[in-house]
Amino acid sequence: MGRSRRPHRLGRRGAPRRLAAAPPPRRVSRRLRLSPRSACNCARLRRRLRILSVREDEVDAVDAPRPDLELESLTTAQQELDRLRTEELRAKTGQLSTHARQVPGGEIVAERVTDVEPNDLRALATEVVDRIGPSGIVTLGIERNGKAFLVAAVSLDLLDHGIEARQALGAAARAVGGGAGGRGAIASAGGRHGEALDQALANAAEDAIRLLDRR
Repeated sequence: MGRSRRPHRLGRRGAPRRLAAAPPPRRVSRRLRLSPRSACNCARLRRRLRILSVREDEVDAVDAPRPDLELESLTTAQQELDRLRTEELRAKTGQLSTHARQVPGGEIVAERVTDVEPNDLRALATEVVDRIGPSGIVTLGIERNGKAFLVAAVSLDLLDHGIEARQALGAAARAVGGGAGGRGAIASAGGRHGEALDQALANAAEDAIRLLDRR
């Protein structure tokens, strides 16, 4: 006895019904949108990769800079930038030194400075206090993004009399809504009230006068 066959399913008119084929899967194309900053970074990365993929003997042919030459150019530019910054700080040191005030017991400088980064304040204050000589107290401040940054420096001879730079920043730090830190010949302070920087410098000058007078 042979294997029984399943009868065809009949449509309405008696013809065999064919099963419809499943539709092919749809391809979803999603366009990736990059932010302007991400697009710029991607373009820079692609350029770096193109440079690195060129063989040394092909550099002249494609007129592309070699990575080592590009690095050398960046190093030279950084050295030139450092040199210009050093010259600018030296010029500011001379200007600020002329603002020194003679007070009983020594000299003080309490000034707002511009075009100087917060990281350069310490070096600038140290240079100024060395320039004005012994028994000097220097307080410099800048305002950046609504915040105040201050640095105080004292000459080394004052340390022998128990005078430290932090003592000149107590009232100044409170004026800008912050605190003072540091020990010895250099100290710093900062706060969120940049608009109070001038008052803070006035407070620092008063504290410096008081410290020198009691020496």
